Amino acid sequence: MMRLPVLLLAILSVSSAPAAEPTPSAIDEAVSRLSSLPLHPIEGLWQMPGHESVLEIVRDSVSPSGEVARYRIEAIVSADLAVTPGTVVGTVTPTAAYGIYDSRIFTDVEGDRRLIPTSPRRCTITLDNDESRLVARRYGRNITLRWWRLLPYMFRWAVSVNSQSAPDTDGLVRIYPETSSPGVPVYL
Repeated sequence: MMRLPVLLLAILSVSSAPAAEPTPSAIDEAVSRLSSLPLHPIEGLWQMPGHESVLEIVRDSVSPSGEVARYRIEAIVSADLAVTPGTVVGTVTPTAAYGIYDSRIFTDVEGDRRLIPTSPRRCTITLDNDESRLVARRYGRNITLRWWRLLPYMFRWAVSVNSQSAPDTDGLVRIYPETSSPGVPVYL
């Protein structure tokens, strides 16, 4: 018998409570910030395929001639706990070729789990023709020391296998501003 008044009070309190305004997400805030700017082709929100991570690429510095000297890559939403929203995860610099950028991606983590810009990974980022995808190709020195080769005779003919990822599969897909081509395939 006591359950009925408690149930009625719970229903009345839920129905009479004012509807809470939805809090804007980090993506919505980034979209409103970017919508007020004249965007360059590389600027906007980008998502890593297969991940929940969303990155923002925006102008960081301008040269004295008025040209963009550098863009910064900032995490908006991150699936990795080491990368908090608002963390600068890299920089992008335009090259002489249109749609090709030189990039430095920060991968080292400090003791308090923040990314630090020491020894960044270098890659070129290529913007495709319809400006909806960025493809990253890593470059730089890759030194591998096979210490067992230094031992005489015993390991001289050892077989070594170097695995490589498939070419042109690492990159980002544009979220904002939307392009004419869809980010995911549309099935009929």
